Amino acid sequence: MTPFLNKEQEKCNECLQNLHLLIDDEADATQKNYFQSHLEECTPCFKAYNLEKTVKELVQNKVANKPIPQNLLDKIREKIGHFVA
Repeated sequence: MTPFLNKEQEKCNECLQNLHLLIDDEADATQKNYFQSHLEECTPCFKAYNLEKTVKELVQNKVANKPIPQNLLDKIREKIGHFVA
């Protein structure tokens, strides 16, 4: 394997391991620039990014549209009250 491939694989590994920072809008400006630059050049990482982002959006939409049962809310409030008191 050539050194170029090793370096490119390292970039991909780093990008894939940290996609959540970009998707969750937790990346700083330097990280955003690095990831966006890499995603523009690397189709497999771009596809992985789009898949992760789509899955997160789908999960958020499913969770956001479901009502929370009152008894669950009451239990959560009770537990929080124990920690706050």
